[in-house]
Amino acid sequence: MTLAQGTIRRVWIESGCIACGWCTDLVPTIFVVGGGKACVIAASARKDGSRGANRREKSPLKHALTGADADFLGFVADGCPVKVIKLDE
Repeated sequence: MTLAQGTIRRVWIESGCIACGWCTDLVPTIFVVGGGKACVIAASARKDGSRGANRREKSPLKHALTGADADFLGFVADGCPVKVIKLDE
């Protein structure tokens, strides 16, 4: 997934995560397994410092991803078997 300007500022996880480990294995700095056995966005990656799916808050990442990092995150989102990882510019 390549965004128009190649920048990812927000990442969230919609309902339905099966905690397969795909995202947590590939990008452990952003994704972690939460207490409810679903993946969440790490507090250390979010600007608001909260840990969670980031579904409602849509808190930006502490550092926007660009170039190859943004492309790789797009690859991870595209590879999610239940397609619940969402990205935004």
